[in-house]
Amino acid sequence: MRKIANFHEEAKRYILDNIERIIPDSRIVSYKSDAKINGHVADLFVILAIPNEIECYLIFEIKSRGEPVFLSHAITQLRSIPLSIFKRRYRNINEELLARIVVAPYISERGKQLCKSNGINFLDLSGNCYLHVGAYYIEKEGRENIAKERKILKELFSPKASRVARVMLEEPKRKWTLSELAKTAEISLGYVHRVVKKLQDHEFVSRDMESKLVLDKPGELLEQWTKKYNFSDNTIHTYYSFQKNITEFMKKVSKASKNKLEYAMTLHSGAYLIAPYVRFTDVHFYVKPMDVEKWVKKLDLRPVESGGTIHLVEPFDEGVFYGRQTVKGIKVVCNTQLYLDLYNYPARGKEQAKFLRKKKMRY
Repeated sequence: MRKIANFHEEAKRYILDNIERIIPDSRIVSYKSDAKINGHVADLFVILAIPNEIECYLIFEIKSRGEPVFLSHAITQLRSIPLSIFKRRYRNINEELLARIVVAPYISERGKQLCKSNGINFLDLSGNCYLHVGAYYIEKEGRENIAKERKILKELFSPKASRVARVMLEEPKRKWTLSELAKTAEISLGYVHRVVKKLQDHEFVSRDMESKLVLDKPGELLEQWTKKYNFSDNTIHTYYSFQKNITEFMKKVSKASKNKLEYAMTLHSGAYLIAPYVRFTDVHFYVKPMDVEKWVKKLDLRPVESGGTIHLVEPFDEGVFYGRQTVKGIKVVCNTQLYLDLYNYPARGKEQAKFLRKKKMRY
């Protein structure tokens, strides 16, 4: 990780080297590093001349990290600087000529929206910018910081870490302590602490007045997880069954489970019981890896190379069994897991997932 001081200097050089290119027909009149403004030290203050000898005034707040929680701090600092303090020295200044700008290595889509909604300009070293300076309105999209985004998704939604998200999404209005989360998700307190810190950094989670954890943006968290999630990360065993009636087959599964066999329906066979929308022919259900052969015998299944409609799924993590629902005597994964499994599933999975979310999840 680059040192903060080094990045600040790198960012200042980037601004001074590129601002005249980014804002057409402009030139730097003067600049001051670490400028004292209204009791606050701005990282960089630049006076820029644009056509017709109009001067614009750019205040830059530089952050070495571009996550929303760090951008929020920069936005607060910039918004605390009033126009009035500049009028004493620059008579022709107005809000249109004063640009408050956040700078970071990379600003994500959520970060961009946060800046825009607060009336703050932004510029990142990846080539993205949103600048309203004088008569100029400039919005550029550069190369995305793909490696960073993937790292974030991996940190939040790795098999073990995803247990925290699943537990919180299943009870989106509940307030949690770390120990409650750790116990419910069946992972260590230290590990939960690290995952929650990442969730806080990205403003999915905050603490209330009693220091309990609150899920602020369940919909956004679910959507971010959907980007990372891939049902094919599970191990799938496909078979043929002589029982052609799907409902009767699922009842057969339920009956067989009484011999201490764990399972949970998913994909369309699960959605059929929770929020039916799409016709289906295949049955998918999660089982414990050590129980696959037992299920095959109990259900009288036949292995096939193609054309099978019964799919026993060994989960990428046993967290998929959390929050199982029982409908008509048949166990189904929780709605969060059902949505994830369905969303990128090719056989009309997205349609079914959206219907499930609308009818049952409400966020």
